[in-house]
Amino acid sequence: MRVHLFVPCFIDQLFPNVAVSTLKVLRHLGCDVVFPESQTCCGQPAYNTGYFDEARLMAMHEVNSLIGMVSDKSEFDFKHDYIVGPSGSCVAMIRNSYPELFSEDERYSKLSLDLSKRVYEFSEFIDKIIGIDNFKGELNTTVSFHDSCHGLRELGIKEGPRKILRRIEGLKLIELPYTEVCCGFGGTFSVKFPEISAAMADEKLRNFAGTGADIMVSGDSSCLMHLQGRARRTGLPKRFAHIAEIMAESLPAERS
Repeated sequence: MRVHLFVPCFIDQLFPNVAVSTLKVLRHLGCDVVFPESQTCCGQPAYNTGYFDEARLMAMHEVNSLIGMVSDKSEFDFKHDYIVGPSGSCVAMIRNSYPELFSEDERYSKLSLDLSKRVYEFSEFIDKIIGIDNFKGELNTTVSFHDSCHGLRELGIKEGPRKILRRIEGLKLIELPYTEVCCGFGGTFSVKFPEISAAMADEKLRNFAGTGADIMVSGDSSCLMHLQGRARRTGLPKRFAHIAEIMAESLPAERS
């Protein structure tokens, strides 16, 4: 199958290894991966702060980029191609919010609805489309998994990432207490309410430290960025990694 790799702007700018790891795993699983180079921000920050017209323009560009539009024709095969992104929040934006943004635009309404049926968060794609049994890795470490709000509440992702992690030989998954509680990032929430955001992160980090696990894993680099920054400020010597990075590190080629 052909996969169009959707790389959110903050991953491109701040965590490029997440995109590289996603590519490695998808290729390892037999996917033909293409990268639409014109893609940029999906428009989520503008949308979340109420700038709907600006978000709509960004979303229009992203739709054009991801489906490879040429005039009125599309190079994207809506029957066979998929869009996969290593970010629950940005995938939720495309799947759930684009149809709302384009509700009064007949052309883009149809395109966004079609697109929403073919876009998947990275671990969700492996769980529901590829099949978890097709992945097997080996990595000696202990991890806890943080459920991001968008992945859990908007996409319904819960057991898939855990099943993937359990497929990695030598890896021990230690459940995080109150794992479904928000880490406090929330995009612009952390900017508007920094004190509350920091307190929520501190609580999450205390629970993480109590597990004794070496690595905090999640499907959203935005959450990990927030928690990692707070951990550095509070002196917690732990690692924070996207699930794609852990999977890539567990592959035979990476261990050799």
